[in-house]
Amino acid sequence: MLISAMGAASFKTSDVYKLSDGGFLSRLVKDSMARTQRLAGAYLSRRIFRPVYRIAYREESDSDSESKKLWRKYSKEWRDPEWRRETEEKIENYANLPAGSVAVYCPDRSMNLKEFEMLVQTEPGGDIKRLGRILDRSRKMEMDAINERFAPLWSLFVFVDPQALDATMVQSSAVQDFSATCEELFEFPNAHLDLQGTGRPLKEQIAHRVISEYEQSTKKQVPYDVFEELVGAEHRGLGIDLIVETRKQLNSLMQAK
Repeated sequence: MLISAMGAASFKTSDVYKLSDGGFLSRLVKDSMARTQRLAGAYLSRRIFRPVYRIAYREESDSDSESKKLWRKYSKEWRDPEWRRETEEKIENYANLPAGSVAVYCPDRSMNLKEFEMLVQTEPGGDIKRLGRILDRSRKMEMDAINERFAPLWSLFVFVDPQALDATMVQSSAVQDFSATCEELFEFPNAHLDLQGTGRPLKEQIAHRVISEYEQSTKKQVPYDVFEELVGAEHRGLGIDLIVETRKQLNSLMQAK
């Protein structure tokens, strides 16, 4: 939560180096960015965000194309703070949730293997080396066994503010649509099996939302064939303007009726 809050903040990381923990949190809560305010406020009030979507660890192998795709996206997208912030905003926009309701967490894939990277000195005045490089053969085998056991603990998570969406209601259309949106944006099935493959495709969600807005504002009924055209229409990717683009397409289609 704090990583996401800092990622959306209006100030730089270097601005907080001299702050105490309390000063840092206070500055986050008072930040001008709504996303940062909500995330930091939830942290301070102990309002714990709940996971809705997860990508599980997959051992990388040349014979497993999905594993290669996973770790390629991990390095090029998921570990990039700017990519995560933009994706959080997309999900909030598509799910019609308040800014700061979503947090994407992608840890370092070696987060559970740090113990063997610590620097040690075996004797006074001796060279300082990494622990993993000074172990004898039997200890290195033990180290490898530990690494193999802990590596699968890695997971990517998408968390949501319980005040915005109750993640425990896995049978609700809102939670299932949220999961479907994440599956489309991250391009991997939800590892939470209760939600895997549920929910409507993103373009269908947006078409329903835009049509509902149009019918409420104009008092006009939108024919089903227009809905089908919106769902099947070509879009310029899944950018933040997808809803705006769909609204324009709807207006154009209705004018032609």
